[in-house]
Amino acid sequence: MSRYLLHKTKLEEFKAYLTENNFSHRPGKGDYEVLQVQINEGKWQCVFRRDVMPEHFTVAYPLENVVRQFINSTKRQKQ
Repeated sequence: MSRYLLHKTKLEEFKAYLTENNFSHRPGKGDYEVLQVQINEGKWQCVFRRDVMPEHFTVAYPLENVVRQFINSTKRQKQ
């Protein structure tokens, strides 16, 4: 899992990015899952809420590249 990658304030922008790029997503299950994203071969990966440093979400490792692409796309938009 990757920590400190997705800031809490960026969740809605991330969901919009997923929709624009044809990634299925749905609400998470339980107290700690914030979001589930469908990637590679229909597997669902999660974004998790954290107790420590709650301003960031923890991202499942297979989802890390998608989050990094999102972050890079937002940086390009600012330039």
